[in-house]
Amino acid sequence: MTSSFLIAGLERQKYVWIIGAATLIAGLSGLLGRGPLARHTVNSGPRGIQVQYERIARNKTPAAVQVQLAPSGSADRPIRLRIEGDLVKGGRLRQIMPQPVRSDLLPDGMVLEFPAALSGGVVSFVQEPSAPGRFRNKITLEGGSAVQFVQFVLP
Repeated sequence: MTSSFLIAGLERQKYVWIIGAATLIAGLSGLLGRGPLARHTVNSGPRGIQVQYERIARNKTPAAVQVQLAPSGSADRPIRLRIEGDLVKGGRLRQIMPQPVRSDLLPDGMVLEFPAALSGGVVSFVQEPSAPGRFRNKITLEGGSAVQFVQFVLP
């Protein structure tokens, strides 16, 4: 009786170790939050914008989104970024660097205006998701191309 009980216990322990190892590997790789697989980059094309974001974010935890702007030929025209989707609606933007010269709220997002000198530079957002779920986002360089991306927000 005791040997069958011991064998059954060792059999169950094998599954516990497998689940523990899988959870550890998923956590270290970024599938449960910050890590190498959690960051992702999308491009809108050779003369467009590039967005680097956290594919897997945490609820009520700051997450970074960086937008690399392509150099523009016009040195006097301001750069306008249109941000739509859950990036604005499903959380809050805690910080925008550099600060926009002007911002306009829209029913489904916002438009941020930056000086023309920022052409070829980087705009960084620090967002804070307010609920777990799937966040669909879109960032458009006005007069140019758009990038759509999806973030998964874990509790």
